[in-house]
Amino acid sequence: MKQNAAFYGIGVGPGDPELITLKAINILKKVDIVIAPVKKPGAPSLAYQIAQSYIPARTKIIFLEFPMHQNTEKLITRWNKNQEEILKLFQTHQSIGFITLGDPLFYSTYIYLFESLKLKEVSILTIPGISAPNQCAARAGIPLVKDKELLEIIPATIDNKIILEKIQSNSNLIILKAGLKLEFLKNTLYNLEHIEKAVLIVNCGMKDEQIYSDLMQIKTENISYYSTMIIKKKQ
Repeated sequence: MKQNAAFYGIGVGPGDPELITLKAINILKKVDIVIAPVKKPGAPSLAYQIAQSYIPARTKIIFLEFPMHQNTEKLITRWNKNQEEILKLFQTHQSIGFITLGDPLFYSTYIYLFESLKLKEVSILTIPGISAPNQCAARAGIPLVKDKELLEIIPATIDNKIILEKIQSNSNLIILKAGLKLEFLKNTLYNLEHIEKAVLIVNCGMKDEQIYSDLMQIKTENISYYSTMIIKKKQ
């Protein structure tokens, strides 16, 4: 590994390229390599699409696979392989930037690299980014919390029973990746008589962004993985 090697985790925001911070842009301009995560080989990288215009032509781009399935053993095998590839890159390069949607330390694939590489002799610097809940609230015109209100954020990938409990017990709730379980969420909110208190923001900040305040009118099969639901019972 080269002396003074540095690894940067760079948040590129939720989708709108104009929401990347100046700090992130400056780091992208100076690193030797930019690593962009993809779900599978050959798949597009949304993080790269967002940051592409800020990356110099001379910079080497590497796409690393970060699968989205739930097989823990296979995920760990892939994460270890990615770490080994990054450590090999440090043998010939001093600085590597890893770009990720939203904020690097908020439900991000970067976290797995961060936790493993910090055990190695690698200098790590994380550049925060605007997360999906912040952008979704701004686009939908919904204050997330005020005064003494509490807020809970959950991923739709957790067990349905837990999601139900969270909807019942929270006045302010954000559900990430809501498109994965939209039919369940719609039925649950309808049965609890909270359907009119939920808003779904799809592909927030992107060209095909959509905001739904009437969930019952949504055709589930057309909803993207990148969907966030905001539930405010008191609004």
